[in-house]
Amino acid sequence: MGKRPYNTHQKKKNATSQKGKEGWWTKFRRGWRGFWDYAGIIVTIFTLWQIFAPSVSITSGANLDGSQIFATQFLVSNTGNFPVYDVWFSCVLVGSSVGVNALSSSNDLLAIKNFPKKAIASRGCFSRSDVDGAMLKVEAHYSWPLIGYEDIEIAYFSAKKSTTGYILTPEPKPENTFEALRIDSQHVAR
Repeated sequence: MGKRPYNTHQKKKNATSQKGKEGWWTKFRRGWRGFWDYAGIIVTIFTLWQIFAPSVSITSGANLDGSQIFATQFLVSNTGNFPVYDVWFSCVLVGSSVGVNALSSSNDLLAIKNFPKKAIASRGCFSRSDVDGAMLKVEAHYSWPLIGYEDIEIAYFSAKKSTTGYILTPEPKPENTFEALRIDSQHVAR
């Protein structure tokens, strides 16, 4: 007679009984490894997003004419790790009841074709303004590198009277307001 065939049923039974005898530390390590199989992917995606996603910020700058309410320049910064492209701006007066007595748009609202990383640009919405009950909403539209996805950064400002004239102070997004007036910069030619 030949060799007796290997008993696979007996091997499975031994493996099952061995698995039941595992200690809590082995079970914990197996679970921990399984957790990091999924969590590692999520952490990697989040980290890559933080490194490669463009980031643009808007802050208030100097007021060249303190007697004018919205003549303050605003600063646009590319705080990301890569350049952004086709940057253009919008200035919007928002409020629940806006009174525009006099307003002149600025020639300072120029678009930017290529905005390098860590660069700062100064722009202005209005050169002359006499406005009541309004907040200034500034929008910076920009395209991501490579994929060309258009994104937008929005900041709200209110005008506060100081000893040197009017200054823009950052505000949260207002509720129950409407757009009274919008001025857009020229879009960048592609």
